[in-house]
Amino acid sequence: MGKTGEGIRLQYFQKPRDEGFIDALAVASTGKLEVLTAERGNERLDIFERYAHSGLEELQRRLDTGKGDELEIVCGIIAELGGLGSGQETDDKVKRLGGLV
Repeated sequence: MGKTGEGIRLQYFQKPRDEGFIDALAVASTGKLEVLTAERGNERLDIFERYAHSGLEELQRRLDTGKGDELEIVCGIIAELGGLGSGQETDDKVKRLGGLV
C-alpha cells in the first residue's frame, strides 16, 4: 500500500459499538482471536486504518472516473456489494473492493 497521510482520527470512533466494529474487523482480517489482546490494540487500529484508507482511495478513484453524480456512484458501490448483507460472501466483496486481498 502506498504512503498514507494522517491517521484516522479516533475521536470519531469512540462509542462502544465502534470499538466492537474495529475489533470485529481485526478478527475477520487476521482470522485470530488473539488480535483482541490489550497488547495488540495498535495492531487493531492499524488494520482499521488500512481498510478505511483503501476504501477512501477506491471511492476517490470511482468518483474521478465515474459517470453521474456522487450519490449515484456511492449507491452503485453499495449495489455492487449486494446491499452489504452479512456472511462470508459480503466480507469477501468488501475485501476485494478495498484492494486488501
